[in-house]
Amino acid sequence: MYQFRNRLAVIDIARGQQDIQDFTAIVDDPVQLEAKESAGRSLAPLRQTGIDLIGSNTLSETDFQNMIYAIKAEVNVPGAETFAFSAQKTMYGGKRIAQGDTIYIFASENEGGSGLIAKGVVTSAKAIAKKPGIARQTPLVSITVKCTALAKRSLERNELNKFFDWNDGRPETELNFKFYRQATNKIVGISEVTAVFLGGYFKRVRI
Repeated sequence: MYQFRNRLAVIDIARGQQDIQDFTAIVDDPVQLEAKESAGRSLAPLRQTGIDLIGSNTLSETDFQNMIYAIKAEVNVPGAETFAFSAQKTMYGGKRIAQGDTIYIFASENEGGSGLIAKGVVTSAKAIAKKPGIARQTPLVSITVKCTALAKRSLERNELNKFFDWNDGRPETELNFKFYRQATNKIVGISEVTAVFLGGYFKRVRI
């Protein structure tokens, strides 16, 4: 159980992770990727999955407008009422995040966090300008989020890593693929099915 303190704190996460040549984060809306092998299993191509893990190849503009998001990032005070995430990498439609969007917040295990901690509404979103003269760059976005609910229990890497059959259509598999198949902290778009799944982890709403 979390000890939620300093609820009025504003968290400034300035870990944009500027390694723009890292191919694992360069692809924002990949159309086709090959699944890596895990535990000796040869996994099927990702385009055969029940949930569209890849993202944009089957989504319309209306889908993007209604997209729900999740972020995995460093969070120092899980109980804060407002979070600020600076220059975050984006993948799977994450660069389209905008004011008013719903977002689920995962405290990154990379920095000692414990996975899913909060749900919120984006109060501001600003794309970071790309550096001139560099062909391939990861789209970066800075956002602020008002916390609207705290997680009843955690949902973290150790639980989600069990779901690596990319064909099973499960929300846990989508989260494992988008957050933990590549360990980079990032903002991602998630499916409606996965948003409903995550919604089951939350309690009281703040006013």
